[in-house]
Amino acid sequence: MKLLLSLFLALLLLGRAGSAQETISDSSFVQLFPDTLNLRLIWVNRGFDLRVRHAQQSGTLLHLPRYRPRVGFGGFLWNVGFNLLLPLRLPQDSDNRTFRRFDFQGSVFARRWLVDGAFHRYRGFNVHLVGALDADLPTIDEDPLFREQLITKKVQLSVAYLPGGNRISLRSPYNQGDRQQKSTGSLILSGAGTFFSVRDPEDVISWRPPDLNESPLTRVKVYALSSKLGYVANLVYRSWFVHLFLTTGLDWQQTYYRQARRENTFSVEPTYDARSGLGYDSGRFYGGLYGSLDYHQFNAGDWQFQGTSGQLRLFFGIRFTEPGWLHRRKPKFLEDLQNSPSIPLPPIFG
Repeated sequence: MKLLLSLFLALLLLGRAGSAQETISDSSFVQLFPDTLNLRLIWVNRGFDLRVRHAQQSGTLLHLPRYRPRVGFGGFLWNVGFNLLLPLRLPQDSDNRTFRRFDFQGSVFARRWLVDGAFHRYRGFNVHLVGALDADLPTIDEDPLFREQLITKKVQLSVAYLPGGNRISLRSPYNQGDRQQKSTGSLILSGAGTFFSVRDPEDVISWRPPDLNESPLTRVKVYALSSKLGYVANLVYRSWFVHLFLTTGLDWQQTYYRQARRENTFSVEPTYDARSGLGYDSGRFYGGLYGSLDYHQFNAGDWQFQGTSGQLRLFFGIRFTEPGWLHRRKPKFLEDLQNSPSIPLPPIFG
């Protein structure tokens, strides 16, 4: 955790310093709004699912926490983003099951750099068995088994670099700090560090075929470094846009797990990060839909785990010219950094 936090702060400073030295974006491709107050309404749903399967058996255990959509508002002031989100109460919250969840995803944008940070902790999962017959566990169409003590935790920091960053905006479809005016694309290079754990004092495996006769698997911890290559494109037709983002590569993983005794393994596994968005941006009004998926897999003994984090957000916003009294209070360092990064703040609630 301390190493990831230190790396995040160092990259933030590098991104800020680098953005001051780079050429301002080609205005024929990307329109900037340095003196604009940007406000928007947001609906966000973030979630995580964990799939577990045995190497020699059919069927997949699907673990799903309870998702709570959030609504609120956000925007940009002096090129710094903010969000204020409140969780919606769901009808299922009235039952006695203990679901606890925290899911944060934040980003720092500069012209050529994108730094993403994520932290989630989920406790309490509904578990379904998919694709196996004659098993003493509910299938996907039936009431699920509930595992109150099952906990997953994920900490991730990723850095992406755009060789063609002066002509393409990563934040225009995501936080709407810029406006892409012409279609273009670029290769993207990405690397990440991830820590993931899943634990339960009894067994993280909710169902085992009787003939396996295995010891309980009580905890799995994974440390991974990944390198990815991909492509990002913003396609524009008049005021309409489509955003496409895909990177794929390999995870170099060290996995520690406890099954009868402590064991550890090293492996190389596939990983990907996919994002997409579509919407409308006239310069003054904008709106759209944005989604992302982040996939990792790892192994503990004969069990394979597949974790997918995702989010979906719906937004509608408007840009205003800053009032004079507000512009006069703009910090001097933001005036000097004409190409300053966008720093969305974490949600205050939820």
